[in-house]
Amino acid sequence: MSAKHKRLRQLTPLELQIMKVLWDSGPSNVQAVQDKLAGHTKLAYTTVQTMLNVLYRKGHVKRTLHGKAYEYRVMPFGIWSIAYLEALWKPCS
Repeated sequence: MSAKHKRLRQLTPLELQIMKVLWDSGPSNVQAVQDKLAGHTKLAYTTVQTMLNVLYRKGHVKRTLHGKAYEYRVMPFGIWSIAYLEALWKPCS
């Protein structure tokens, strides 16, 4: 596997948190994801927006424009599922 392909599959801890929010909540806009992210400090709206855009470019999420805001959803099948499963099993290895 090429280094570029491997980098695209891997999820950072924050990307994984966002993916979990989308998995649990279904299609959501940036504000909804920001509100549902766990943690002691609330992430800035622009931070969540940037991370969702990164996940979109990596092919982990799909986005649809609704009015002036994008709604993000987890891709039903594809490379995200491999990265998600790898991230879940990583602590056990």
